[in-house]
Amino acid sequence: MPAAAAGGLAATLEVLTQTTQETVVRLIETVNGIPAVAQCEDDARMLADVPPPADPALASKVEGGRGTLARLAALERSGRYSDGLAAILPVVAEADALGYTPFQAEAHLLAGQLYMHVVDPRNSLRHLDEALRLAVAARADAIAAEAIAVKLYVLAVGERRPEEALALAPLAAAFVQRIGDPPLAEARLHNAIGTVHHERGSAILSMREFERSLALFEEFAPDDPLRWAAANNLANALVNTGQHARARTIARAALAGLERQYDQCYPSAAAVRGVAAAADAALGEFERAFADYKVAIDCFAADYPEYALINLAELGALHLTRGEAERTEQVLAAADRLLAASPESRSRAQEIELLRADLALQRGDRAAARQSLTDLRGKTLPETDGGLRVDTRLGLLAHLEHEETTALALLEGAQRMLAPDHANAERGLYAFTLAQVLRALEREPERVDTLVEAAIEAYAATGVPNAGRVAEIRAWKQGPVQGSAGGSAG
Repeated sequence: MPAAAAGGLAATLEVLTQTTQETVVRLIETVNGIPAVAQCEDDARMLADVPPPADPALASKVEGGRGTLARLAALERSGRYSDGLAAILPVVAEADALGYTPFQAEAHLLAGQLYMHVVDPRNSLRHLDEALRLAVAARADAIAAEAIAVKLYVLAVGERRPEEALALAPLAAAFVQRIGDPPLAEARLHNAIGTVHHERGSAILSMREFERSLALFEEFAPDDPLRWAAANNLANALVNTGQHARARTIARAALAGLERQYDQCYPSAAAVRGVAAAADAALGEFERAFADYKVAIDCFAADYPEYALINLAELGALHLTRGEAERTEQVLAAADRLLAASPESRSRAQEIELLRADLALQRGDRAAARQSLTDLRGKTLPETDGGLRVDTRLGLLAHLEHEETTALALLEGAQRMLAPDHANAERGLYAFTLAQVLRALEREPERVDTLVEAAIEAYAATGVPNAGRVAEIRAWKQGPVQGSAGGSAG
């Protein structure tokens, strides 16, 4: 076993010796953080092209610092991100003071990863960029490859800049190729690129990348925590493409595996539970979905409020689709309390504000809907999934107010952001809204028919929750219906 992986084993054992009564539930998690043989091979490649310092005194200090990094990496693998983050910055300062470039790159990389986990994209990118600069300077290509892969994820998810992330993907692939295409590096890269495509609204492209990532993890590193992230991401992509039964099978299997190795509030376990809830809801098992969303939200609320907000938004949207306005209000109130306690979580407030606008639209409160959407439009990057969602709803609002020319301009502008395999509910809302506008303008009847069929197909793919919406659209197709589905985004 190479020195780096052996250091990971020693660090894992050290973490175990420090376990207290309060952290006993993490024992199994930390044991499962011991690097697998495939990871040992990856570590060997990571350090093979990095010579040790020539100065024995410096070499000794670097060796000690790498031991500390290994211990913090073990904390990361066990899901103890806050503990790792509290200790990483002094190590980064020590590495920078020593001035040994490869060690500096390693320290900044781990800092960037830990900041990623706690959803602090600005600090994560700062450390990742420094890690990349230092790794290139040291010709430590494996460290550079991992830094870019993590940066793809942070740009796409944390910063909501998926197009910028996608532009970096060829560079990341080039570094992976330069180090010989080791399976774990490939798996991480496929997972990161899949996430970028997901954030762009391209479910099919994301699914292909997640399939490749998961296959590599299952073959070469079945105990690597990122395997569960890849399974979670694949299940989520399957939900977005209407493959709910398969999504549930993968999510439930992943959840069972996670709960055998970790506790139910291990971050990946809570994330997979949310995806399982979405699949169950699509298949009509609403009470099971509600219960799982609650567990996921409760697990995330204290330490990872951004992820709690994602699950709250999904839960609220499910209630709204079922016509449960009061329960949607309760979800929004819970989200507001969470945001008040964790104002730094505003990066994930977009989904909550869209839910608030959808509730207002469903209730016919157009002034409130316009206020929410206008505020969001000022905060949402153009040419993104968020821009599509906001402009589609503004187009719907304009249609409801008989401002058809304005509605058409908004919708035709939003079309640039609509991927062919965009999330089904959003494709359905867009297509049906545009169909209504064109019919009101007495334009392009054949296109109206095509859009209606596209809306029916998209909503049908979301499963049981939107069965009523599909029926309403079919009725609208036969002629305008008073109080049709066009009056609401929910």
